[in-house]
Amino acid sequence: MLGVIEQPKMIEEYRFGSEAMVSNGGMKYKTHQAYVAHSLKFVLIALTSILAGLSVLKFAKKNSVWKANAIFVLSIVVLFMSG
Repeated sequence: MLGVIEQPKMIEEYRFGSEAMVSNGGMKYKTHQAYVAHSLKFVLIALTSILAGLSVLKFAKKNSVWKANAIFVLSIVVLFMSG
């Protein structure tokens, strides 16, 4: 993955904004900044979901419905992140 600060030669190899990249990968490949912003949002949403699910598992000791829902949400997040 490309970070916020990356070598210009590496960024040029990805051909951001080309018709093939945008049509296959979507608007996140329009520019390098759009790709980095999309990746950052994805990571923040995933981490928030994981932390929320784990906190429910920790604090909902007696209520098994909350635990089941937290496990379900965590598994959906893991499936989403794996592709």
